[in-house]
Amino acid sequence: SDDPTEHLKSLDVVVPENFALVEWEPELHATWECPDSDPEAFAAFALAYLGAVYKSSGDPDNLVFERQEL
Repeated sequence: SDDPTEHLKSLDVVVPENFALVEWEPELHATWECPDSDPEAFAAFALAYLGAVYKSSGDPDNLVFERQEL
């Protein structure tokens, strides 16, 4: 039920300054916006999050990021 950004900080996951928390519902989801021009920052954030949650450093070669046009 805590603010997702604060929760991530407690896990030592750095949320890039150019990410904006758009909305969240406790225990359901959190949505951030990030610039399209910075896929490396998004990938680093995702790997750090997965590493914190699953207690592993993650292997970037095993992750696939896809851009979808709506």
